[in-house]
Amino acid sequence: MAARPRRNVEQVRAAVDLNYEAFTAKHAQLLANFRGKFALLRDGEIVELFTTLRDAHLAAKRRYDDDLYSIQEITDAPVDLTYLGRVLDTRSA
Repeated sequence: MAARPRRNVEQVRAAVDLNYEAFTAKHAQLLANFRGKFALLRDGEIVELFTTLRDAHLAAKRRYDDDLYSIQEITDAPVDLTYLGRVLDTRSA
């Protein structure tokens, strides 16, 4: 297995901040149409929507080996789920 790219805390925080800004800018529209879904974000863009956090996390892990993505649940009060998603147990996937 190839080694995963190393990233520093500043890279991760910058990616999370950019994604969070993009999510909050579109929050009202997303809430009206996709309440309860999970948004996968990368580079300040919404990549795809998922029904479960687990599905969003698995898709992110398949697509991005550098962990520079975010997952947001579309709810009344946005909460950054990026770090929660990093600790999900996906062994039964």
